[in-house]
Amino acid sequence: FLHWISVGILGVLMLNVIGLMVAFGASFFKHAGYVLDLFVVTSALVLEVFFEADTAGLLIILNLWRIVRVAHGIFEVTDEAWENEIEDMKERIEGAEERFNRECGARDRRIQQLEAQL
Repeated sequence: FLHWISVGILGVLMLNVIGLMVAFGASFFKHAGYVLDLFVVTSALVLEVFFEADTAGLLIILNLWRIVRVAHGIFEVTDEAWENEIEDMKERIEGAEERFNRECGARDRRIQQLEAQL
């Protein structure tokens, strides 16, 4: 039963890789991570389906790569979001500094005018 669950999961992962191949076309093979995923999932599926030997250790190692890839993807997305937020904050700070400088300049001119009138 567990063997067929493992084969089913690998089948879903293989469908994911095939979907990426269809979506990206030839550029799929230009991305080393996708090609490595293709190799890992295909190898794990072949070992699981065609070899009766105990390949659990190798399958675990091969499938750990998938976990590393997902974690890396999450890190990149999170990192990009943080960078965007930092850029937004920098723009807000620059805008606030510009408004502050304009207001200070206007107040300085007004003070000079009032001092001239005295």
